[in-house]
Amino acid sequence: MTIFYTVLLFVAAYLMGAPVGYYLVWLKTRKDIRADFRDVGGSSSGGATNVKRALGVRWAILAALCDYLKGATPTAIAITLLWGKHWLVGLVGLVSLLGNLFPVLVSKPRFKGGKGVATSGGAMTPLVAASLLDYHPLWLLLFFAIILLLWGTFVWILRRENHKWMVLASAFLVSAMILFFGVMEAQTYPEFTFSVYLMGIIVLCAHFENWVRLKNYLTRQKSPGI
Repeated sequence: MTIFYTVLLFVAAYLMGAPVGYYLVWLKTRKDIRADFRDVGGSSSGGATNVKRALGVRWAILAALCDYLKGATPTAIAITLLWGKHWLVGLVGLVSLLGNLFPVLVSKPRFKGGKGVATSGGAMTPLVAASLLDYHPLWLLLFFAIILLLWGTFVWILRRENHKWMVLASAFLVSAMILFFGVMEAQTYPEFTFSVYLMGIIVLCAHFENWVRLKNYLTRQKSPGI
C-alpha cells in the first residue's frame, strides 16, 4: 500500500470518528448536544448517554452502534490493507478514537466530541478478532464473558440512579478491556499492545469531567443541611 493511500486511510479514520450523537441531535432539534442539555443532567459530551437524555433510548442505541462501527470499520480496513505493519494498524484505531474525542467537523467549540467508549471498543474489536485466531484459551474467553456480564449488571443496577454514577460503569468496562486485550495482544501481536493501552488511558482521561461531577455530587451529599 502506497504512502498516499496510507495517509488517506488515517485521514478517513479521523473524520469518521466524529461523534454521531452530535449530528443526530442537531438534525432533530437544531441544538448542540454539548451545550444545550445541561438542564436535563447532560454533560458537555456528544456521546450516546447524552443522546439518551436529548432524544431517548432508541436514538442513543443508534448513536452508540454508529460510534462503535466508526471505530471498527477503519481498523478492519487497515488489517486488510496494512497487515504485516501491525503498528500502523493499531495507530489507525487510535486515530479513529482521537477523531471521536477531538472532531474538527463540528460547530464551535471545535475539537470537543464524545468520550470514546464505543469508538475505542469498535477500534479494538478487529485487533482482538485477529488475535483470537491465533490465541484463544478457554480461560481467557470465560474472562471476557465475565467482564461483559459484570458490566451489564452494573449498568442495569445503575440505570435508575443518578446519571453521575454511570462513569463508574464506563471506567470498569474500559479498565477490564485494557487488561483483557492487553493480555491477548501480548501473546499474539505485541505491536497492537501500545495502541490498545493508549486508547484505554485516553478514554479514562476523557471522563475527567464526569469524575469531577461525581466528586462534587458526593461532597454535596455529605454536606450538612443538604
